[in-house]
Amino acid sequence: MYKEKTAFITESTIDNNKRSINTLLNSNDLGLMISHLKEEPSWEEGELKSAILLRSPLKKILLTVIHAGTVISSFQNGDSLTFQVIEGILNLHFSNASFTLNKGEVLIMNEKLKYRINSVEDSAFLMILASGKQNNKYNS
Repeated sequence: MYKEKTAFITESTIDNNKRSINTLLNSNDLGLMISHLKEEPSWEEGELKSAILLRSPLKKILLTVIHAGTVISSFQNGDSLTFQVIEGILNLHFSNASFTLNKGEVLIMNEKLKYRINSVEDSAFLMILASGKQNNKYNS
């Protein structure tokens, strides 16, 4: 089976040993990545933390950790948006529906919608933004 290797891009650093979190992301251990994001001083001050795990013209994958009670309002502008909860519980609200996602659960949106995320408890989730637009000279 083919396993895609990617370069992980993030601005986060790990203060205790002054090395980039990039070296940790190559391990593909989400638990370890989440732990290191939560060690950031700004996390301790109440901010959410994110790391970009993949950035390409067609897809972006973000790992985000948020505190209980955090509310994020946004607009989905890609062709597909997927949320997968790694830790915690998230409530996702749309104009016509609401969903509760628990650890391990996934929600895929294929429409351009405004949404709001509310964390019930400290949570970590993957957000995958995909675009169907291919920049390929062979496509007509």
